[in-house]
Amino acid sequence: GLVPGGRHPVGVLLALDDEHGSAGGHRGDELGQAVRHPADALQATLAAQYHTGWPVTPIGLDTQGNVVLGDRNAARYADYGSLDARVSYEWILPHGTLTLHGELTNALDQRNPCCTDLEYSVIDGTPTLDRELRHWLPLVPSVGVLWKY
Repeated sequence: GLVPGGRHPVGVLLALDDEHGSAGGHRGDELGQAVRHPADALQATLAAQYHTGWPVTPIGLDTQGNVVLGDRNAARYADYGSLDARVSYEWILPHGTLTLHGELTNALDQRNPCCTDLEYSVIDGTPTLDRELRHWLPLVPSVGVLWKY
């Protein structure tokens, strides 16, 4: 555990990437940071991630009702941010170790947009293009047990 005046190492990882995107397009500025605090058998980790929104190609209808694409990656979804947390405790057993952990993925329950569902239909002779914005995972709690022997 934590002892007054004792040594309590904290590791910090910081990464900045403004050069590389994925899925064939530039994702934008990205910043991630993880902080880990091991204290004997107890470990706690926080990981934060932020990047500007994913690029997206606008899609619409022309005056005849035909689907048309705008300039490739001309728009962006809203910025992405996530904070993940993990706490674990490890017991040393006569035949291995037993670890109990709890995690919160997207601990602040951010609604990070990921994609858009499109549905083309013709209603009473009028072409329409319905859009539904979808999001990455919401807050996801999990617990687990690992036995190494």
